[in-house]
Amino acid sequence: MSTELSAILVKAGKITQAQAEEAQALAAEKKIKLEQALVHIGAVGSEAEVQEIIGKHLKIGALRLSDVELNPDVIKLIPVDIARKFKVIAISKINKTLLVAVSDPNNIYVLDAIKFITGCNIQPVISPEEAIVKAIEHYYADTGALSEIVKGLEEDSDLELVEAEEGPSETDLLSQIQDKPLVKLVDSIIADAIRMGASDIHFEMYEKKIRVRYRIDGELREMAPLPFKYRAAIVSRIKIMSELDISERRLPQDGRIKVKTA
Repeated sequence: MSTELSAILVKAGKITQAQAEEAQALAAEKKIKLEQALVHIGAVGSEAEVQEIIGKHLKIGALRLSDVELNPDVIKLIPVDIARKFKVIAISKINKTLLVAVSDPNNIYVLDAIKFITGCNIQPVISPEEAIVKAIEHYYADTGALSEIVKGLEEDSDLELVEAEEGPSETDLLSQIQDKPLVKLVDSIIADAIRMGASDIHFEMYEKKIRVRYRIDGELREMAPLPFKYRAAIVSRIKIMSELDISERRLPQDGRIKVKTA
């Protein structure tokens, strides 16, 4: 897109052809975005200036994220790992249309992925990548805390997960579910669901991850995924909290968890 972007800016009279060529060379050398290179050589004052011109050219809105206060519940329609990977953040939702800030509105793959994940029609607005990253770190702060708990599990040398065809033994599971980081992880998921007004928590087992979704106002909202290797320990921790039989793995069981919230 850098060549196309340069042409747009030159045509708009924002930069000269010489500045475009200099910025393209710098972007290739430093492996940075063209917008950043243009700021670096002094051709433009900020990335936001470039984004506004792109927005006008593509006939979509440009948004300065620092000027708006976002709704945390709307933001979390996009899972944190997706937001960080694609550098996008949800702005608002009207009916089935989700307004999403993106740095590259030409990336159809990203827009289609967000549409699939959220189940919403996507209306992009353009924002500087740096501003989007900053907003993600600010608004997903509590999700970041959950990620830190998972990281603590990964680094805990005292927790050894047993992977066998028939699954971990009951003794192994009891040892795993008493581990403090894992207890904190499950407790945090439940507390987060309560805080967001969820009626259900869904743990869905995939080949390499555990998909976590909350049902809020009748819609399933995807949260950050969990490592698949903790599936048995997480399920058993929930069974213990619900006073269910952790050794029963074939028949469905019905239990209840009572928690106090501040």
